[in-house]
Amino acid sequence: MNKFKEKIIGTWEVQEHTMEIDGESNIICSFSKKPAGFITYTVEHISEHIMHLEQKNFNNHIDIKAERADAFRGYAGNYKIFEDKVIHYPIHSSYIESLNNSLERKYQFINNKLILSGSEFNPQFGKKVTSVLTWNKVHE
Repeated sequence: MNKFKEKIIGTWEVQEHTMEIDGESNIICSFSKKPAGFITYTVEHISEHIMHLEQKNFNNHIDIKAERADAFRGYAGNYKIFEDKVIHYPIHSSYIESLNNSLERKYQFINNKLILSGSEFNPQFGKKVTSVLTWNKVHE
């Protein structure tokens, strides 16, 4: 087992999630200022679930359901490690566009934190978006 795999196996709790839209200077906290969720790596698989806990008050069930769907992202699948990146291959996902696609993430370990970052075209913004997730390890 390689050195990165030994460090990454376990469960990590999300601490921060930011997004930077290409060509714009402002940073967006896409899952609120305090996101909630976990990412778990086993020897062969990954499972990531992240959400924001801030919910608006709506008067109808359709808006409530839409808000809940927008507040959650989750996927599970396989992954491969390369020298400077990890690639996730979702098998199950709350975002259908993630299926049959690879999610490439650069990784860093800084002070017992796992930092995953990746850039992808985001149809909501019509531009490339760089996403950075910071995780603290909670279980080996």
